[in-house]
Amino acid sequence: MLTDTTTLELCMPVLQNFYCMKEAISSLFRLPTAIKTSKVLMMVWKGLQEGGASRHSCMINLGGGMVTDLGGFAASTFKRGINFINIPTTCWLW
Repeated sequence: MLTDTTTLELCMPVLQNFYCMKEAISSLFRLPTAIKTSKVLMMVWKGLQEGGASRHSCMINLGGGMVTDLGGFAASTFKRGINFINIPTTCWLW
């Protein structure tokens, strides 16, 4: 799962109650900055690699445009592309 700090704080109380999200939450990668750069992209690739992601993994991108844009690109270019799911924060009803 890829997210940013603010989204994590707001959404985690809801997500942690879903059994199907436990594995995704346990392999969480929090973006350190809210910018789309090659340096941050490489950090995501490294996080996927160190987290044991394989060609058959699925990445969950939870957040706004920066997270879903960067996460979608990172997933589509990691090991010739892995599946990903975008969960935009605009779908959350507060």
